[in-house]
Amino acid sequence: DRIYSMKEVQNMSRTSPYGPFDIIYTGGQAMGCSYDWALKYLPEEYRKIAENEKIYECAYLFPKELLLPLDNRDRPDTSTKNIAISNSIGGYPGISECNRAAETADYTVYRDIEPLVPDSAVMVKELYGDIISSEVEDLRKTIFIDEDPNQKYIAVQHHMHFDQIDSLPHILDEIAWKTNCTIVFFAAGTAPNHDSFELYKTIASEMVEDAIVYRGEHVWSTVAMIAGAEAVLSTSLHVRIMSFVYHKPRVAWCTEEKHEKFINLWDAPDMRICSDVESTWDTLSLYWGQYPEITQDMTKAYYAKTTKKYMQSFHTWAALLDESNKVIKYSY
Repeated sequence: DRIYSMKEVQNMSRTSPYGPFDIIYTGGQAMGCSYDWALKYLPEEYRKIAENEKIYECAYLFPKELLLPLDNRDRPDTSTKNIAISNSIGGYPGISECNRAAETADYTVYRDIEPLVPDSAVMVKELYGDIISSEVEDLRKTIFIDEDPNQKYIAVQHHMHFDQIDSLPHILDEIAWKTNCTIVFFAAGTAPNHDSFELYKTIASEMVEDAIVYRGEHVWSTVAMIAGAEAVLSTSLHVRIMSFVYHKPRVAWCTEEKHEKFINLWDAPDMRICSDVESTWDTLSLYWGQYPEITQDMTKAYYAKTTKKYMQSFHTWAALLDESNKVIKYSY
C-alpha cells in the first residue's frame, strides 16, 4: 500500500486506459484549508516534496476537471466525463478554491449544513467492528502490563493548546477517585500543534492518582482506546464521534464550532452538552454509576438513526458511480 500525491493521481487519471478517474471527497474539515497552510502540518523534511506536488490551492480537494486528459491546447478535455462526490464535508463555505471543488461535484452533502449527512466516521463500528474488538483486548494487555487487564479506565485526550490545562491534574484526580478508574491519556493525532505525549506526561506527573500515558498512534488502537473505556473526555471532534459510536459516557471540552455542530446535529439530545474542565465531573456524573440519571439508551437510538441516514446518502452517490446500479446493499 502507498499514498499517492495529487499530482501522481492526476497523471494516472490522464494517462490510464481506465481514466479519467472519478473522485470521492470523504469528509473532514476540508473547506477552509489552503495548500500552504496544510504544509505546516508536515514534518520539515516532507514539506519541499509536497510543495513540488501541488496542483491546486485547496489542500484536500480539487475540481474534478483537473483529472481530465488535456486537449491540444493543454486545457482539460471536457468532452470526456468523470464524476465527483463531495461526501460529508465540513466547514462550508470556506476558501474559494475549496468551495469550487465542492460546488462543481455531481453530488454534494455536508456534515454541518444542508444538505446534511453525518460525518463518515459514524460508520467505523459497522465496517471495522471486529478488528476494533480484537484490538481492545491487545490494548488492555499493553496498558496494564503488570496489572489486572480488566482494570477500568477513563480515556482522556486534549489538544496541546487547550486553554484549561492548568486545571486538569486536580480535576482528573477527582474523577479517578470518584470512579475508581485509572486515567489513560491518548492522542487523537500528533501532527504539529495537535496533541502532545510530553504534555500528557507532565500532567500525569502532577496527579496524585495513577495515570498512564499511552503512546500508540495507530488508528485502530486509538479507536480501541475509546471502545474499551468506561468514559471519554476530549477536545477532538472525532474522539467525540467515536465515543458516540461506541455509546460511551462522554464529555466534550468544546474548543471549536465544529464540536458543537456535531453535538447539536447528530448526537443524542440528552448528551448535547459542552463542558469546561471545572464542570467535568458535574457533567460526567449524570451518566455515571449503576443507575445513572442519563443512560445510553437514547444514544443507541440516535446512533441507529445516524448510520441509516449515512447509508441512504451512500446508496444515492454509489449509484452515480456504478452504471449498472449494482451497489453494495446494507441491512439494518
